[in-house]
Amino acid sequence: MVVNFNLYLEEVYAKLGLYHPATLFDPAYSPLLRQIAYVRPENLDLGWAQGRSIDWVALGVGLGLVLLSAGALGAAWRGRLRGLMAGVLIGLLILGAAFSVVRYAPAGDVAQAAGLLAAMERRARWRRWPIRS
Repeated sequence: MVVNFNLYLEEVYAKLGLYHPATLFDPAYSPLLRQIAYVRPENLDLGWAQGRSIDWVALGVGLGLVLLSAGALGAAWRGRLRGLMAGVLIGLLILGAAFSVVRYAPAGDVAQAAGLLAAMERRARWRRWPIRS
């Protein structure tokens, strides 16, 4: 989860093509195992560390959200978290999460992945299997 999944997709596509059955049924092509090879500083794809650089603002906001969540859980556990305070905490968590998402992928990470898959699909040569009834 700390590296971009597109690295795996590009490797497998170059070797086998898109949607090859081995990617579904052969453990040697499992993303869980193949992604380990990409865990290097230049491939990091975290909200606060991409490539070889660290976004200290995003890291600070993320740590702040973790601490805020821990404090809110502790207060709720002790029964000290009341209506308005809970609403303010939830609002702060939503704002912090939105800030982190926009800072991480302004164009949208899902859009980037969909674009890559669409480009790979256009280049793929499909063998049509006859449908038998």
